[in-house]
Amino acid sequence: MKSIKQRQIFLLLVALFFVHNASGNAPRVVDLKTPDGTILKGTYFAAGKPGPGVLLFHQSNRTRKSWNEVARKLAAAGINTLTIDVRGHGDTGGHLDNWTGPKWKEVRKEWWPGDLDAAFEFLVSHPALRAM
Repeated sequence: MKSIKQRQIFLLLVALFFVHNASGNAPRVVDLKTPDGTILKGTYFAAGKPGPGVLLFHQSNRTRKSWNEVARKLAAAGINTLTIDVRGHGDTGGHLDNWTGPKWKEVRKEWWPGDLDAAFEFLVSHPALRAM
């Protein structure tokens, strides 16, 4: 299984490959409900036409807004893009105040799959995406 860092590098390379002028479509803030009820904040950058989609997660010291420029360029290149504030970061709920120390990785493993599924389901169910 690829590490998150490898996925981020891959997504960045994909983004750089498709760099174009920014799209005229305004990004839209969305709320995604996870299986445990936590609301993830995301921003959807529409390509303006049916096409592929990409999901961008930020690094632990960033927020979804760190992807804004890349997401706009991807949308301009015809790729519908969803950026997400992961749990406890940016505008997303689920504060991490008590999630420190050795149990942090265990707790994160419990909610990460549901959070990823909520974001993925939003993206793939969007009518602008077409199967590739």
